[in-house]
Amino acid sequence: MKKKKIVLSMVIIMVILSCVCIFYAFTSGAIPNLLKKYSEENIRQETLEESKKTVEPSMPTITPTKEPLPTGEPEESIPTMLLSDSIVASDVYVTEGDIAYFYSFDANGADYQWEYYNKKTAEWNNIVELQDEGIIISQEMDEYYRNVSELKIPAVKNYDSMEIRCVTNSEDENYSSGKLYIIDKPKEITVPEEFESIAGDLLYASEIPVNVTYEDEKEETITGLQGLYFCYEVSSSEAETKDLNEVTKTITTITKEERSFVPGIGDNQITLRFREQKGIEDYAINIVGADQTPPTILSYNLSGFPVSNEDIKEPVDITVEIVASDNYSNELLYYFAADSEKEPEHKLFTNENKQSITAQHNGMYAVYVMDEAENITKEVFELILVDTKFPEILSVSLDYPDMSSWFESNTISVEAEDKTAIQYNFSCNGIDSGYSNHNSYAVKVNGTWTVSVKDAAGNITSREVEVSNIDSKAPTIMNVDVSQRKYNMKSIIGYDELGNPIYEAYSNNQGIIGYDIYGNPIYQSQVKVTGTAEDGKPIYGSDTTIIPDEEDTITVPGPAGSPSEAGSPGPAGSPGKNGNDGKAGKDGTDGKNGNSVFIRYSAYQNGANMTNAPTADTKYIGTYTGTTASTNPSQYSWSKYVGSDGNSGADGKSVFIRYSENSDGTNMTTAPNGTTKYMGTFSGKTASDNPTDYIWSQYKDASMSYSEEDNTLYIVI
Repeated sequence: MKKKKIVLSMVIIMVILSCVCIFYAFTSGAIPNLLKKYSEENIRQETLEESKKTVEPSMPTITPTKEPLPTGEPEESIPTMLLSDSIVASDVYVTEGDIAYFYSFDANGADYQWEYYNKKTAEWNNIVELQDEGIIISQEMDEYYRNVSELKIPAVKNYDSMEIRCVTNSEDENYSSGKLYIIDKPKEITVPEEFESIAGDLLYASEIPVNVTYEDEKEETITGLQGLYFCYEVSSSEAETKDLNEVTKTITTITKEERSFVPGIGDNQITLRFREQKGIEDYAINIVGADQTPPTILSYNLSGFPVSNEDIKEPVDITVEIVASDNYSNELLYYFAADSEKEPEHKLFTNENKQSITAQHNGMYAVYVMDEAENITKEVFELILVDTKFPEILSVSLDYPDMSSWFESNTISVEAEDKTAIQYNFSCNGIDSGYSNHNSYAVKVNGTWTVSVKDAAGNITSREVEVSNIDSKAPTIMNVDVSQRKYNMKSIIGYDELGNPIYEAYSNNQGIIGYDIYGNPIYQSQVKVTGTAEDGKPIYGSDTTIIPDEEDTITVPGPAGSPSEAGSPGPAGSPGKNGNDGKAGKDGTDGKNGNSVFIRYSAYQNGANMTNAPTADTKYIGTYTGTTASTNPSQYSWSKYVGSDGNSGADGKSVFIRYSENSDGTNMTTAPNGTTKYMGTFSGKTASDNPTDYIWSQYKDASMSYSEEDNTLYIVI
């Protein structure tokens, strides 16, 4: 019985130990790796056996191009520049029976095409022509979020030393190539204890040269051995188990294998793992990250210094301020001197980014920047202290070169060049823009414009350009023929608050009694009712009048001007004067007969609230021709006589009227007389004595006379 208990106890202990071992094997990765190895061994063996068989050729499997979306953002530690780094196909050494992998990535290309070199035809052919089922082309996102093209080829002797390349459809039609080498199983490999690489750049494990020893004791050093990976320790966990009062600590370390590594400055201790058919071997390697990237000069600015147009006698102090950056170095050193093919000694550099020298002659100079790894960048420029050469004007152009058309303004543009800074000037008939950095100027005056370009030494080059297509004056009304006009009879029923006439409505809409001259409806509430007609309808505003219209027109000749009864149209005062002053009717007793010109003033462009005399608020002058003055502002012709910066009062601008016998205003007078025929108007604070400042128009012929008493021009018929 005692023996049975002992046996049973031993069985239980064995079961427990077996479970612990199995658990440890799974957590440590031994069993998964063994299964993976067994699976890969079977795949390789099947591939090798299939390659030896004579089978009917078939097309290789090509996985359609796909662009899977990454599940997260790239790691922050990955430099941004790596995301667009290219991957080029290179030599691959792989054990016979394994699968060879080639990779390619071009940030500016797509539609990767893999080709092999056909030695028989001496041509590059599409690799799909090999019709090998083991050849697979796919495109997947790598750890740096690049859409990489991958080519898989069975490692069989027939493909040994085959050249392979990948062509992309980028602008330059880039391609990269490498060879496939089939090697025997290595007996032993050794890796260098230390390997130097460029810090900050991607380093691939296949780029590290290794020494391979084969079963026949032959050795060779190769670069491109497949199966090499950088091994990273990602995390570790610790667990405790208790068994028979004993405490057991289990530590599990999780690692990941990557084809690439980004070394930093200095020493980078990392594990290089070789994984192949017989198992896994790890090697410790120190990768020395070297900074081989020189600094970047962002800008350099020279201090102000005089430039002469003759030889200078004393040296000039020149200071340059340099702005630069570097990928690793926090502290940079600077130097400024005359350019030389020989690199300056490192002891001449200082940490001051403002460097000064003295110079007396023109020449080529350079600014230098050095980082902590002693990488040096320089920028060369020409220093001009003496400039005896005049600037060169390349072109002078106008925005509107057609002189047969008219414009309110024109713009002159000039293109010029010089070794020093240049400025531009535009002048004509007393107008001078002054020198500035602007190479264009808007002109509003006709004439011969002089364009001048001045360099830093004061040398000036000039060119002339003619401008004659600017029209800055408003048109002049010489005469208005009112003998015949076309009208359509409509009824004015009132005026709106701006003085616009309201016409009889042609609408049955409730509340709409008419429309203004702009076609806007006028409602009953807007117009004052002045009475009631016989049919009971309200009467608004004034009587029927005539307004221009294109439809249903009738011709209304000019007024006949028949004599009125005893001066009934106008004041009876001084009715006789026996017609000697030209202001009376034909018989000299009828008063002022016929049509007259009436002048009114208003603050509005349409003449609303017009007055007989100008006030401080009036800005527009209106004229009307008829037998009597009209109270309807729409029957007057309105024009602005006060600018936006003044008015007709004493504090602003006023309208001054002059008279002349001639259309150009020569020999003008302040009052009309028996010989004056033209009236001129001028707006300003004071009257001008220059007739060209006035706008002249004919106001009478032999049948017209002017009355100063009531500011009216009488036309005697």
